[in-house]
Amino acid sequence: MSLTFPDGVRFSVGAMPYQFRSATRGDKYERIVLTISVRGMDTSAVVDTGGVFFICTPELGKKH
Repeated sequence: MSLTFPDGVRFSVGAMPYQFRSATRGDKYERIVLTISVRGMDTSAVVDTGGVFFICTPELGKKH
């Protein structure tokens, strides 16, 4: 299922590279970190893996 606006238009589709690392120096947990662009400026975004959606590798997804 892809993420959509209320009118049904998709706003999140596809795949991209990511890092699996601590988000900050003091962070003791590894997180999924993406490089995103906001108004032309690249920055890092941390995925909330404690959220409703689960992110996994395609290989793991195919097993279930």
